[in-house]
Amino acid sequence: MTRTRKTALHPTTHKLLAKTLKVMATDAAGKRYQATLARLILLLESYGRKNPVAPDTIVGGAVWSLDTLGRDINDQWNFPPGKKYRTGDINSKWPVYTLAQDIDNRGGVVNGR
Repeated sequence: MTRTRKTALHPTTHKLLAKTLKVMATDAAGKRYQATLARLILLLESYGRKNPVAPDTIVGGAVWSLDTLGRDINDQWNFPPGKKYRTGDINSKWPVYTLAQDIDNRGGVVNGR
């Protein structure tokens, strides 16, 4: 029986793989953020207080109640235990893009509702 010996990757290949994986992860995170932002804009427009809603729209001016917005976000995104929005978690002065980043930072995943 012959054994094939695995050879180590060249150090340049390691660096290239690491760089490629970092770019892929950044791209995936960017696409996830864009999806979160788009979904959040649709949610805010559904309230009818401000239309159209842009990424730089201030959240407080687009909703009637921040607590209702938090409950609706909890309903439309799945969060890890302890990461759901509670009363007072959403700042009325945040632009929409900041809230979208916060949803992603909390680990929110769209649940299809």
